[in-house]
Amino acid sequence: FPVTIPIGASNCNLLCNDGNQSGLPGMPSSHSAQVAFFSSFYIQQTHNIYIKIILLGYAIIVMYSRYIKRCHTFKQIFVGAILGICLSYLTVRHL
Repeated sequence: FPVTIPIGASNCNLLCNDGNQSGLPGMPSSHSAQVAFFSSFYIQQTHNIYIKIILLGYAIIVMYSRYIKRCHTFKQIFVGAILGICLSYLTVRHL
């Protein structure tokens, strides 16, 4: 189970200016966890199908961008997404 950011990853922060990130810790992907939490939280709050589709699309685009930039592996993104979704459901159930 790879726990480090893949070889060749660089400029993985929000401003794309943090340089070489190869070999740094990357499990789970915090970007994936955050976007999954945000999207699933608001998906549970609305009945509007269009908003749900937009939120889901947004989450997929963010996670895909992390993979394309080689900032995370698929497993790191998947674990981050599962973590975000689970925390979202726990939050909504305990509000």
